[in-house]
Amino acid sequence: MNIVTNKTTLKTVIPIIDDDKKLIILKQLNHCVVLSHGISSKSIETSLLYNFLNKYQPYFKKGYTMIIFNPTEGHNLDKVVISNGEYTLYDVFDKFYPHVKIISSNLLDTKYNIPYALWFEPHLIYPTIHSSNISIPKNYSKHFLYQNRIPKLERTYLYNKMIENNLLDYCMYSWNVENIKKYPGRNPNHKNMLLETSIANYNKIDNHTEFIDMSSLNSFYKNTFCSILVESEIDEDIIFFTEKTTKAIANKHPFIFFNSPYSIKKLKEFGFKTFDKWWDESYDTISDINERIGKIIELITQLSKKNNNELIQIRKEMDAILTHNRNNLFFLKDNYPNYFKYSYLLA
Repeated sequence: MNIVTNKTTLKTVIPIIDDDKKLIILKQLNHCVVLSHGISSKSIETSLLYNFLNKYQPYFKKGYTMIIFNPTEGHNLDKVVISNGEYTLYDVFDKFYPHVKIISSNLLDTKYNIPYALWFEPHLIYPTIHSSNISIPKNYSKHFLYQNRIPKLERTYLYNKMIENNLLDYCMYSWNVENIKKYPGRNPNHKNMLLETSIANYNKIDNHTEFIDMSSLNSFYKNTFCSILVESEIDEDIIFFTEKTTKAIANKHPFIFFNSPYSIKKLKEFGFKTFDKWWDESYDTISDINERIGKIIELITQLSKKNNNELIQIRKEMDAILTHNRNNLFFLKDNYPNYFKYSYLLA
């Protein structure tokens, strides 16, 4: 296995050659920054990236494929660096097509992308899930669980609307957990909030005096009716699910999605069921981000008006679907093996 550091360059990268599978494997290279630095010259043929790939032409002629393993994020390489002003990364890749592929958690098929459902492997992100006991609660402390560790621009849009509509009062929420000083859309109304201090005394949950186990968040799921899932990508050319989605499913938590358009449709393609019996999920088909946020805020507002008894009744009605989703999560790797065939590279 290659150990990639900040000092790694294309001149020092040595791929793994798998002769049995006819693969040339590049492990995750600091979110592919190393590759993007390889297009700094004026012409493709003199670029470091071209010359790096060209060394493997003898393999390509024998039918080998170079796979760039970048599975943890949903974006493709063009989300890191689109162009150096003269040409793009993909212009270089085109010279070696079809022998260069990128493995990412973008679950859409594109020319260079191999979809890999990394975050749908619950044993990786939720190792104790099989032993957890999830029952229908008798009371909710808040309506929504609303997590925002990093304040990206699109998250700021939704957060501002939550503030404007006084909806944070109904949430256990986090905002800017890492205390980032400058971010797009920041304004004086934004208050940094750690989830464990989002309501009084919540830093004492589960017998912890200062910090709770943020890898599971069990108590927060138990004490809220629904997740407002703000995923890590919202672009139309990406569908990307992270541990946020997996944890909600594993905890039998209903959810409202702020994700890329047609993310709910993709979940249904994987055999999951959602909540259109109880509320309008048409926001999933809306491309315009402002319209989508408006529709989501409308839905959150409607649910915020439900009293505890109404929420408990809805939760009881949903239980069969939530149980189905949780069980489906455990068998996804068996039912859709093509989305997991490169998981051995994580070893």
